[in-house]
Amino acid sequence: MIHPRRLEVVGIISARGRGTTLPRKNMYPLLGRPLLWHFLRELRRSSALTRLCVWTEDSEIAALAESLGAVVLQRPDSMVHYGSGFHSSEEWDRSVSQQLIDRFGAVGEVLVHLNCNYVLFSAATLDAMFRTLMNTPSAHIIFPFYEAQQDLYLEHPRATSLFPIWPLAEPDALPKLYRRVGISIDHRYRAERMGVKGRLGHEIAWREGLDFERSADIPFAEYMLSQREPAEATHTERDESSSDPNLPVSATVQDRCSSRVA
Repeated sequence: MIHPRRLEVVGIISARGRGTTLPRKNMYPLLGRPLLWHFLRELRRSSALTRLCVWTEDSEIAALAESLGAVVLQRPDSMVHYGSGFHSSEEWDRSVSQQLIDRFGAVGEVLVHLNCNYVLFSAATLDAMFRTLMNTPSAHIIFPFYEAQQDLYLEHPRATSLFPIWPLAEPDALPKLYRRVGISIDHRYRAERMGVKGRLGHEIAWREGLDFERSADIPFAEYMLSQREPAEATHTERDESSSDPNLPVSATVQDRCSSRVA
């Protein structure tokens, strides 16, 4: 057990049905299983989470979530946007919080905002972030970051300058670049009841920060997920009613990914 007393730590996964970069991305098959299946299975290993919820408007996603022990919260159709429309994160949070109150009588002291685009994000990393937050009384929220490659830059088609704007000819002098991952742990009790307003960053491996959104990400994601399979095969909470998840990664996928894994 991570915490000295059991806080209510609620994980919230927002999962739309359609997807914008891949058709039905959250249900997209990786190693023969939906992306969301892999994400939920990994999160169930977390020692920090006391409840795991999926906020969705999609019946197929809801059925999968319930089959893996997650609580389904109904996402209003008005809060499902593809290319138009907008709701703030505060409006989303109010919708989720009200449903938690209606179902369980309270929201929970800690909310963990999760995104299954980060399908390689691990329960061990989540637990490490939670420990860091709990051991830092001056902070109320923590985000994961990973170090980005120094040779990455952005170029505006109407400008001649590049980002980063520092001299690229002196790589040893460049500051490190970091990318934030769209996951957070928010200690609501500290923020709302104690007035604590401090932020923390937690550095993670770049692999766990992979934002799965394109077909080009499939080979690498499948290769990395295949490395988890031996551990999953002995997990006591395995869903025996489903088909065999120990699907071998193909030699082609392994070859295509070897340079990135090295």
